[in-house]
Amino acid sequence: MIFCPLISSRMSPGLSPISFAIESVKISLIVLLFLYSDESNSYKFAMKIKLKKSKIKLLVLYALKKIKYKVSREQLSTVLIETQPINWFELQTVINNLFEDQLIEKDSANKIGLSFRGRQTVEALEDKILNIEKRTIDKYVEDNKDKILREDEIISYYVKEENSYIVELKLMTSGFLLMELKLEAPTKELAQEMCNNWKKSPHQIYQNLLKQLSNKKTPDPGVN
Repeated sequence: MIFCPLISSRMSPGLSPISFAIESVKISLIVLLFLYSDESNSYKFAMKIKLKKSKIKLLVLYALKKIKYKVSREQLSTVLIETQPINWFELQTVINNLFEDQLIEKDSANKIGLSFRGRQTVEALEDKILNIEKRTIDKYVEDNKDKILREDEIISYYVKEENSYIVELKLMTSGFLLMELKLEAPTKELAQEMCNNWKKSPHQIYQNLLKQLSNKKTPDPGVN
């Protein structure tokens, strides 16, 4: 078995020595595939190194490392498109490949972040990225940090239940949950509309709801 000497020797919390050893083997193989494989999920070495796709994969992992928290697929794509000469459709294929290789993962809100394996991989291969490429991503993330965070604070999605759709709306402030709503919608169209309206004016909805909940109710004159 071939191990990449660049793989970090730090053990992840919660992993037994045997599990950590197995995970290290997997990461080592992924590192080799990054360097020598035509397709990241083919598990076959190619005679000719295809640098372009490998570089895009590394750039995606590096961007997630620099952002430091989970972002939407659209936000991640924007960072790469704005800073690197990458085709949108090719980037989406690469992101899908990274999911298949378990180098990135998403949460229940479909926010994307590095997996343990992905973090180990980018740390092992970061020196393969040109300094100018790193600086371009670093500067974009730093200059647009507030914008990315602000977009990330507004979360909306829906999931299909047996006979309806459950819509979940969240408003985050500096990483803290400010408000969370779970609503039932009878149709997919209504669920989508609720999500879209939440994205347009979450703070106004929050303020209106807070006002309604905090104000004293006016007695109904028809009630004794």
